[in-house]
Amino acid sequence: MMAATIAATLIRDAARAVQEAHSTTASLVSVWEEERAALIRLITPADYEALSRNIDSARPPDSRLTAVCDRLTLLFWKEHQAFILTPLIKYLRRDNLSDKVSAIVTELR
Repeated sequence: MMAATIAATLIRDAARAVQEAHSTTASLVSVWEEERAALIRLITPADYEALSRNIDSARPPDSRLTAVCDRLTLLFWKEHQAFILTPLIKYLRRDNLSDKVSAIVTELR
């Protein structure tokens, strides 16, 4: 979970740097290629495609990508900080992380 938190944070910061013209789209794609493995385990294929499509496009990302990555960072951090029994309780309640991620990534579709 911590690896996903770090990945979402780095992708968010890279997207923000492109938006503020401090960096290029190629650098965002490079960060995505390095960090996406930490996210793939936790998100659905459709959410992965939505993120990938928004990052790999030739045009600079808009503010939605930064907002989505910021929300993912917070979600992954909260899940990481949860008491050890919390994941078990969530599993029993069928409260899964991928549904929460999908609700956030929907903004990019």
